[in-house]
This record gives sequence, structure tokens and C-alpha cells, in this order.
Amino acid sequence: MQEEQTFTKRKFNSGALEEEYLGCIFTACDFSDLVIGDTLFEECVFNDCNFTMTRFDGALREVSFVACKLTGADFSGLCHLSNTLSFKDCRMEYTLFVGTRLRKLKIKNCWLQNAVFDRADIAGSRFPECNLDGASFVGTHLEHVDFSDACNYTLRPGECHLQKTIFSESGLRGLVSHLDIVIR
Repeated sequence: MQEEQTFTKRKFNSGALEEEYLGCIFTACDFSDLVIGDTLFEECVFNDCNFTMTRFDGALREVSFVACKLTGADFSGLCHLSNTLSFKDCRMEYTLFVGTRLRKLKIKNCWLQNAVFDRADIAGSRFPECNLDGASFVGTHLEHVDFSDACNYTLRPGECHLQKTIFSESGLRGLVSHLDIVIR
């Protein structure tokens, strides 16, 4: 177990991970192409880290990702005990959250092009200043999700659970784009 440690510019591989990291800070570390199996990260902060093509199968509790690269990262295998995740200023193209239960996600000013949230429960989440171009929300639980400051999202209301979901008036176009209608 690592507790309240700071890791800087370290390249992690599967043999280098401990079972638990509590209150640790990771800065400019490389976790790319890694399968993070049974490892628990609790109250940790990742600053400017590379998680390209990383698969998360362990647990993340009260974890923050700031200015990280998460292209192709797969959160679909996260332990059901994972909670309170926040992402700020991150590149998250093709990131997968398929089938996860990650309520109250905080994702601010992130690029989520082609991210996949299919069959996920992300109720109560917020997406301020996020670009959701090509993101998928098929069968997603979106109760109380706030898209009011997000842009470029497209979702089909009949394929999602939308209750008290918040949209801006300018974002309503993303709810009807599949209908092949003209809006002027």
C-alpha cells in the first residue's frame, strides 16, 4: 500500500502497481497500454498523466484526473464500488464507460469525441464546457444529467432514460437530429 505519496514522471507497468494507493498524487506519469486490475485508487489526483489505451478493472474512489490524456481508455470494467470521479481539461476521445454505474460524474472542459456511455448509469452527472461530438448514449440512464453547457451532443430520447435531464435551448438540436428534419 502506498499512502500520501507523490509520483512524478514515472512509467508504470503491470508489475509496478501496488494493491492500494491512498491520497497519492501522480504528475506526468505514464499508464498507457496498462491493464489496471485489482488496484484501488482512493482520494488520488492524476495531473497531466497519460492513460492512452488503459483499461481500468480495479476501483476508483474520489479520484480526480486533471489535464490527462485518456484516449481509448476503458472504464467499463471498473469495480461497482467506484464513485466520485472528476475529469477536468482532459482529452477523452474514444473513452469507454459502457455498462458502468458512475453517478455524479464531474467532467469539465473535456474533449469526449466518440466516447461511449452505452448502458451506463451516470445519473446526476455534469458536463460543463465539454465537447461530446459523436459520443454515444444508447440505453444510458441520464436522470438529472446536466448537458446545459455541453456542445455537439446527439442522443435519441427513446433510447435513453431522460428524467429531469437538463439541456440548453441551443442544444435541443442534438435531440432531434436523427429525425431527418430541417430546423431553421
